[in-house]
Amino acid sequence: MPQVINTVTKASPTDNYAVVYDTDLKGSYRIVSDITERDAIVSNQRKQGMLVYAISTLHYYELQSDLLTWTDLGLTLGGGYLPPIVRYVYLVQDASDAVRMGGASNNTYTTFQAAYDAANTLQLALGGANIVVLQVMNTTSATVGNLTLASAFNRNIYLNGINTVVSNVGTITSPALNFGIALGAIRITNLKIGNISTSSALDTGSAGTVAITGYNFDLGNIDTTLSNALNTTGLGGNVSLLVFNGHNGNSVNVGTITTSASSVTATAGTVNINSNNATIGNIVTANNNLGGLVSLAGLGSRIENVTVLSLSVSTQASFVNYLIGSLNLSIGSANLSLTNVICKTISLITTGKMIITDSITSSITSALNIECEMKNSSIPSITNLGNNSKIVQCSIGSLSSSAPTLVAIDQIGTGIKIYNSTIIGTTAIQNATPETVTGTYSVFDGIVDPNVTII
Repeated sequence: MPQVINTVTKASPTDNYAVVYDTDLKGSYRIVSDITERDAIVSNQRKQGMLVYAISTLHYYELQSDLLTWTDLGLTLGGGYLPPIVRYVYLVQDASDAVRMGGASNNTYTTFQAAYDAANTLQLALGGANIVVLQVMNTTSATVGNLTLASAFNRNIYLNGINTVVSNVGTITSPALNFGIALGAIRITNLKIGNISTSSALDTGSAGTVAITGYNFDLGNIDTTLSNALNTTGLGGNVSLLVFNGHNGNSVNVGTITTSASSVTATAGTVNINSNNATIGNIVTANNNLGGLVSLAGLGSRIENVTVLSLSVSTQASFVNYLIGSLNLSIGSANLSLTNVICKTISLITTGKMIITDSITSSITSALNIECEMKNSSIPSITNLGNNSKIVQCSIGSLSSSAPTLVAIDQIGTGIKIYNSTIIGTTAIQNATPETVTGTYSVFDGIVDPNVTII
């Protein structure tokens, strides 16, 4: 048998040939096209611990001591992280753009539908968590059209544009089988999209959820409603917007979000938004038996109106760091919590509490059965300050020459406690019993109403 007595090398490092093929080696590392080729490795080239990578599955395999059993190591080796494969599909404005970029053979398309379908086919072929970026170039929604989903949105397809001014697409709808399909988690960046609808018109079943992550995007309206009044048990789709707030110039704009149910016994969807610099038109989660909870958080964000009309909500409606036009809330036994919020008007029905901290609001209309906890806040006037309410370091009312407060607190419950606060008005506290108190009152003033304790 011939023997090699020194290292085998090429004549020159730049020579365009290999010294040996991996198929000629015993043990070591080998790349195969699929599992069939892996299993066909001859016995005299097998060695315990040898590694094989199969292109068809994108997985690594280790040969065990019996020289027959392969252990699937998955996408990683040694517990490390193997980055996902990233491929691109392009959406362009017209056929001439597509030709310049190589057309379908180069994954370039001229309609939103065709581009998504191609991206979905490619991602399913890649498998696993591998990513396909649907890159939207300079497009208009009228030209590239809409996307109709026949199944759940593929969460491993990222929608990316150049910016929201030049990268525009149409609507996204999911009418398959006439009911909403959960969109999963769509990742959107630098893109303007028309309306998104996963609503249901059937008398049974539920609407689809809409969960969006990303940054710098504009959306039209989001509709996840149950529009059929005969659907008494369905669920309106939940809406979630989770924005990556660390990006410079991040801006998110959304029209109206509606998750309502037409039947009073059905359940509306919840709305959860966590985004800095967001502008939301309206949120409506109305006319339902359970659900409709709204939770908003984000610096520099604003919303025009929020309407929640629900017979029962299990946890609190929460608003943090928002500029709000109006709140019209009927939230069962849930609490309303405002933190660092500026709000023009509040109308609240609940058997829970109203908790206001570090906020500025306009007039508040409540009920005498609603306990309020207010701290470090400024409120022009309160109608119906509920039983056992506490006001701490707040300013209620004003005697400014431009808009003096006639009645700072109009009607109070029992067990009211006020600490280090000012109550200012032509009439500071007006109560049916036992008397009306007028003037400017603070911690140093002796309010004679026995329902009020100055601490």
